[in-house]
Amino acid sequence: PLVDMASPVDLSEASCINTHKYWVRCIAFSPDGEMFATASADKTVRVWSSETKKQVFELLGHKDWVWTVAFSESKRKRRIATGGLDKTIRIFDGANGRFLSAISAHENTVNCVEFSPDGQFLATASYDGTARLFDMDGKEVRKEDSHTAAVLGVAFSPDGTYIATCSM
Repeated sequence: PLVDMASPVDLSEASCINTHKYWVRCIAFSPDGEMFATASADKTVRVWSSETKKQVFELLGHKDWVWTVAFSESKRKRRIATGGLDKTIRIFDGANGRFLSAISAHENTVNCVEFSPDGQFLATASYDGTARLFDMDGKEVRKEDSHTAAVLGVAFSPDGTYIATCSM
């Protein structure tokens, strides 16, 4: 459910959006809160208006379950990144949903994608035991393979100076 936390919480009035064919694995809001995206086992990501609760566009192209979705911070040049069981990362234009690029660097499921605060980099975490950092041209800038198991999450510090990862 989508709940307005500024109002008294009454889950009977929560907006429930149920249009995916299979379960939703991840949800993310745009930094300005105007949109949110749902990543699903039906191989799609749907982007919604937070105000109207209506679908704005659908992101296609994954060949298997979509496991993760993230928005970049920059509204001027907003990007949406997705990753999933097909081992790929896909980048879309956040204004219109147009596909921009695909990155095939991981050898297993992409568990997490996260943009740097300035929107210049994308960090990823994978079941292949690596975390990777890419620039917005899709060039791998760094590969961290010191984990001994699947890397489940990745996060930037608020100033973008540090990247933290977690694993099994």
